[in-house]
Amino acid sequence: MWLVKHVAARTQGSDWRGYFLIGCVIVLALLLAGASWSAWRSSVERSAAEQRQDHTLQVLIETDRLRSAALQQIRGGRGYLLTGRQMFLRPHISGKRQAEMAHARLASLLADNPQQVLRVKAIGTDLAHLRLVVDSMVARASEGSQADALQLMRSGSDRDAIEAIIRTLDEIEGTERAALATRTAIAQSRAIANERYQYMLAGIGLLL
Repeated sequence: MWLVKHVAARTQGSDWRGYFLIGCVIVLALLLAGASWSAWRSSVERSAAEQRQDHTLQVLIETDRLRSAALQQIRGGRGYLLTGRQMFLRPHISGKRQAEMAHARLASLLADNPQQVLRVKAIGTDLAHLRLVVDSMVARASEGSQADALQLMRSGSDRDAIEAIIRTLDEIEGTERAALATRTAIAQSRAIANERYQYMLAGIGLLL
């Protein structure tokens, strides 16, 4: 108010200049407020993109662990079946435990996405089937029923289960990467818009 009164008092002989100056001050104030809002929005989008990037990285780590653990189960089970050596049972047992842990972490990370939740449940079903098949092969081999164990292995049930798991994991990863790309594009677009706004603000300020 003091500025308005001061300007008006000094420009009584030229009212339009005083009002113009007051208008310029108001315009600059509005532009500065808009610049603050634009910068805030850009910061929010950048933070959201960083969080999405971190989330996607965690999901990809767990999908990779789950994939490796599932393959480890098959390698250990088939290795024991073909060689009869107990050393192959250790990676088989370790793979089952690691797969369960990775699956639980994956379910927690994707709990807010209904589509991904369904995929995680499907993986749980396929993991249970994989464990059943491989454990059956190991059990029959341990009991001396080598022929039955080999027949079960040749049926390809374990291969079908692992292929289903890998296929679903690929879908999960694809969805997460697409969400990250979308969020990153939004953040970049907001940053560009904010930068252009700052240039516009500087140009209008110089003009006024």
